[in-house]
Amino acid sequence: MAKFCVGEECLQISDGNKIELKYYILKQEKYYPELKQQHTTYGLAIEKKDNDFVESNLIEDITCDADEINLISCKLKQNKVLPIHLKDIVIDMLS
Repeated sequence: MAKFCVGEECLQISDGNKIELKYYILKQEKYYPELKQQHTTYGLAIEKKDNDFVESNLIEDITCDADEINLISCKLKQNKVLPIHLKDIVIDMLS
C-alpha cells in the first residue's frame, strides 16, 4: 500500500499547545479472483501529533475513483477533521 501526504495543518489549542494534523491518501492494487480483475482502491488516513503523542486512524478501500478520494480529502483538510472522527464523517459523506 502506498501512502501519500496531501496536506498538513498546525492548530493552536486553548492551553497554548499545538496540534499537528497530517492527511494521507492510501493507494492499493487489489486483485479480485471472482472477477479475475485487478483494481486500484483508495483510502484515507489522518495522523494527529500532540507533543510526543501520536494518534492516527485510517480507512482502506473507500473508492476506486481517484477524483472522488481527492475531493473527500480536501473536505477533510478544510474542516480540520481529527482522526477520531474520520470514519463517521466519511460514512456521512458517502451516504
